[in-house]
Amino acid sequence: MESNQNTNAKYDFRGSTIYGLSTETKDSNLVSGEKVKENKVVSDRTQQDGIQNLEQKTSANNANPVTNEEKTTSKSEAMVVLTAKLSADNKAELEGKKIEIEAIVAHLKKRYDVDLTILDVDEGSIRIRLGGSQEDLEKLETLFQAGELNEILGIPVEDVRVEVTETADDEEEIKTDNEQTKLNNKLRLVQEIVTYGGKDRDLRGANLSGANLRGANLSGANLSDANLSGANLIRASLSDASLSNASLSDANLSGANLSGARLSGADLIRAKLNGAKLNGANLNGARLIGADLIRAKLSGANLSGAKLNGANLNGANLSGANLNGARLIGARLIGARLIGASLSGADINNAIFGYNPGIFQSIKRDLIKRGAIFEDSPPGDRNLKRKAVARSRRDKN
Repeated sequence: MESNQNTNAKYDFRGSTIYGLSTETKDSNLVSGEKVKENKVVSDRTQQDGIQNLEQKTSANNANPVTNEEKTTSKSEAMVVLTAKLSADNKAELEGKKIEIEAIVAHLKKRYDVDLTILDVDEGSIRIRLGGSQEDLEKLETLFQAGELNEILGIPVEDVRVEVTETADDEEEIKTDNEQTKLNNKLRLVQEIVTYGGKDRDLRGANLSGANLRGANLSGANLSDANLSGANLIRASLSDASLSNASLSDANLSGANLSGARLSGADLIRAKLNGAKLNGANLNGARLIGADLIRAKLSGANLSGAKLNGANLNGANLSGANLNGARLIGARLIGARLIGASLSGADINNAIFGYNPGIFQSIKRDLIKRGAIFEDSPPGDRNLKRKAVARSRRDKN
């Protein structure tokens, strides 16, 4: 197929349509009255700073409210639909009109000093969709309405009209506004909890990541699916709170009261829980990999199916705790109280025990056979695991 050298348009004949590139135009962003000051990024280094910045920002927003018109950066996709009396009832005839169509566009560009690109061409009484700046396209429409564009190169022009499709506000601006709104809501929520407490409050799915909630009262609160990763919850009260499937990775819960709390499926990876009260807490299926549970109070807690790989439970009180099916690979339990604790089906490979009240000699030997290491064992007992493995291999042979 021949190509017209007078134009820069590129075509891909698929079916009966010629495809080209659309042009976007962007209106300038006008702000009436006093220009609204840009909100400062709120520092979250301390709770007091967060509250102070929030108050300043809220005050500024009330003084200079920003309207939707001021914030909108409208986008428009403009095209001119030029209907020429060039009949083409099928694909072959349409392709045969290509040179004439390109000639029409080249003439318009040169004659009226406009920048145009062919978007597509329809069959029938040929309709050519042209993309360009809104100013150039409106210029062609005005010329047609004034009777100065009734024919092009002897080909009658039946209609010229500009179509403008308004799109949503600028995506980046919307994204920035949404992020700022979320930050404002988060700071406001933290301020409310610190000031008034969050006892029995419904905070399901709340984003409190990195928040300073030291000493906060959240007892009985519903924090299911909440994001508390990296939060400061030192000595916070979370007794009887619901934290099912909550994210608490890297959170500091040292000395916190989580007695009776529901933490099933919670993410507590690398969390600091040293000295925390977790008596009677439900940690079924919780992830406590690498967590610090030194001297934590876990008597009567349900840790069945919990992942405690590499966790430090030295000195913890696990009396009566349910550790059935828990994973304790490489965990440290030196000095941990295990009176009445159940370790049935637990994976204790390379878990380090020693000086554990509640671990009798018979239990100890069973744990060693299952891969546990006892620091307080005499040399003979320390090698019991190795001997048992060697004996098992001999039996197989």
